Amino acid sequence: MKTLIASYSFTRDNNRITSSEPSRRPVWKNQMSEIEIVALEPQSNTEWLLENLNPFTFGSVGFYIFCFFLGILASRWAHHVVRTTRFSKIRRYAAQKKLKQFNQINHAKFTFLCGQADEQYCKSEDLNFCHKFLNHNFPGHGVEIPSNLCSLWVPRDGFTCGTEFQDFKPHEGRAFESFLTYQMITDRAQVTWYNLRDGRRYVAGICIYLRLQNESDWISPPIQLRPIQKAMEMWYDYTPQKEREKTTPPDYTALLMDEEEDTN
Repeated sequence: MKTLIASYSFTRDNNRITSSEPSRRPVWKNQMSEIEIVALEPQSNTEWLLENLNPFTFGSVGFYIFCFFLGILASRWAHHVVRTTRFSKIRRYAAQKKLKQFNQINHAKFTFLCGQADEQYCKSEDLNFCHKFLNHNFPGHGVEIPSNLCSLWVPRDGFTCGTEFQDFKPHEGRAFESFLTYQMITDRAQVTWYNLRDGRRYVAGICIYLRLQNESDWISPPIQLRPIQKAMEMWYDYTPQKEREKTTPPDYTALLMDEEEDTN
């Protein structure tokens, strides 16, 4: 609260400034200016903070909204970077940490990785997803989904499953200076890329990781079909290059000697 102590009037006359006596009310005259001296009543620190640092003022609310949308943009950017970046190492999932050993069951178009015990480790929702996914991409496969399934491996054409997670290799073996990289297309699926030294790359296979029954849906969201289906159809199938036929080069020395004899 502001309190008026006094007001003084100053008048300019012949380049000289004179002042009047203090008055309770300001009086305005020609060529006259007035200075008002005020004093602030003392305030406690708490009152000052509540008055000047109110977290619900218009400007503060606008700043909070700006930070909220900025966080959304940052999270989308990070999500895009993770989904489009290929790494040299793979992520370990809860099933890999809980179960140290698995039973690998190979089929013609895909591979099951199951727990050793005859019990259900993963959520029924994810088991149903694998059933629908295989029926959509491999109609008439006639393979029953085991109840102890923990991971589904799907190699692409020209590749076969290895013995470790995310391990896919060409039927005829890896080419010279080729290497594998890995990409997280969803929270529950990773793509293995087969890279050649000339810069070409191919989708070697996809690993789908099922959620354990005790995993929270908030921390571990369900398997997303769209990114996995896109990975099944992206790029082109790997076809190894044919080896060049070895031919015996001509004897250039003999050809030159024959030309010299003809000229003579």
